[in-house]
Amino acid sequence: MGWGTVYYSRYLAKENLIKLNAFIALVSIPFLGLLRPLDYYFAFNIIILGLLILLAILAQILGFFFWFNGVRELGSIYASSGSLLVPVMAYLLSFIILGVIPIISQIVGSIITLVGVYLTLTSKFNEKSS
Repeated sequence: MGWGTVYYSRYLAKENLIKLNAFIALVSIPFLGLLRPLDYYFAFNIIILGLLILLAILAQILGFFFWFNGVRELGSIYASSGSLLVPVMAYLLSFIILGVIPIISQIVGSIITLVGVYLTLTSKFNEKSS
């Protein structure tokens, strides 16, 4: 995702996000077709269709829309640093919601990630580039 963020911030920041998301979705179709296992069984019904549409809207369309808006508004450094917080938030929310206690390596990794994001966002290099 790093090279895509840099490419977007340099060359595509002024483009229409809806068209860009549609293009990304269309480009992914051949790759998904190649990765589909040969013995895969798919039971199609209205509930599955609804869940697939919900997944497409939430994960793909809204996710990319907010991501590219974040890169446009905040810059690639801040947006990329924010994406590093996803695993940390997953551990935290799984602890709060599901009661899953993270193991030591997850806690240490989360602390290292938080320190890295903090250092990135407060560095003097970052202030010069804004």
